[in-house]
Amino acid sequence: MSRAFELCSRVLGLSPRLVRLPDGRELPCVAPNSEGQAAEILHLARAEGLVVLPRGNASRLAWAPLPKRVDLLLSTEHLAGVIAHEPGDGTITALAGTPWSELAVTAARSGHALAPDVPHPASSTLGGVLSVGVHGPDRFTNGPARDHVLGMRVLLGDGRAARSGGRLVKNVTGYDLHKLFVGAHGTLGLIVEATLRLLPAPAERALIEARFTDSGAAFAKAKQLRDEVPNVRTLCLDAVNDVLTLTLELAGSARSVAASLDLAAARLENARLLSGTAARIEAEQRRDRTHDPRSTFIELDVRPSRALAAWRQLRLALSRIEERGRLHAEPALARLTAVCPELDGDDVRSIHSSLTAEGLAPRFRDLAPELGRALNPEPPGAKLMRSLERALDPHSVFPKGRLIADRVEEPAR
Repeated sequence: MSRAFELCSRVLGLSPRLVRLPDGRELPCVAPNSEGQAAEILHLARAEGLVVLPRGNASRLAWAPLPKRVDLLLSTEHLAGVIAHEPGDGTITALAGTPWSELAVTAARSGHALAPDVPHPASSTLGGVLSVGVHGPDRFTNGPARDHVLGMRVLLGDGRAARSGGRLVKNVTGYDLHKLFVGAHGTLGLIVEATLRLLPAPAERALIEARFTDSGAAFAKAKQLRDEVPNVRTLCLDAVNDVLTLTLELAGSARSVAASLDLAAARLENARLLSGTAARIEAEQRRDRTHDPRSTFIELDVRPSRALAAWRQLRLALSRIEERGRLHAEPALARLTAVCPELDGDDVRSIHSSLTAEGLAPRFRDLAPELGRALNPEPPGAKLMRSLERALDPHSVFPKGRLIADRVEEPAR
């Protein structure tokens, strides 16, 4: 029995369970029933020199390399529920373990929508979405998750609670310190509560898609649609084998969407049109296929002028391995993604070598920890990130080395 398992059982009276990480390690996982219990766990961890990894539903736990050392998983599954929903102000406040789908349903009751449009919302939690910094296909219109966080309460490494921001849109005083925790992958603190800004739900949604055989023509058409068609919610290009599909999703008032749909149809030959419920279902299925949690992701962010060349280079790199996977592009954001179900270490190294030789900087998700640390580029602002880690978690209660590979991971005693 590990020391973390013994301490949680004997000192706190909690019953940890063994959970298997994506890399095969089995670790004790404890799920506190209150914020107070979570604070006790962190206080104990600091005193005993334990490393604690926050865990939501674990669906994206391997999106950053898993830490070399972790003694205890701290689950927020029992810290769930909507605390406040203010339709008049367009906000919702909930605990970290609340499923994203539950938040979306609550928002819809008042005629609002939640942003981002998270893939697989039923298996995603509020804390997990913010900790990983998940974005959805609506990023072109609504931006990333951090843009919609109004306030947050977190537990620091010594168990103290810290709050930043508030529950009102008009509350703009102070620094947006809560945004530091969005995308930090649990390396700075434990998110326990957050307030999100809601958006008005569109009265109408529609999809229009067209097939292409030439990627240059597809990217050129995507640029034309982005520049000339209003009410665009998402604009993406998908390639499966040699079939390229350009999809445009529209959202807004019924009248404006109808006008935009006519405008887009006039610019696309042999287009397929969907509206209403059919468009919503098709859009959700596409969203989830593009972010299959069982697959390895390869992501590229490039300058718009290089998007087409990067797309061709990514297709070429994948053509050299047996499993080509699914390619996805958001041309308006110059963001490319490859979803590959069966990649071994040699395949990953081959793709990495091909792309970096062309001056590209791919990011890989769901890799073995050592491979992920070796191949993923260090994020911009690494020096500042190290300073923030020292300031917010000086005793290294939370795991380091997930985003910055050369950080020493031994906790202070």
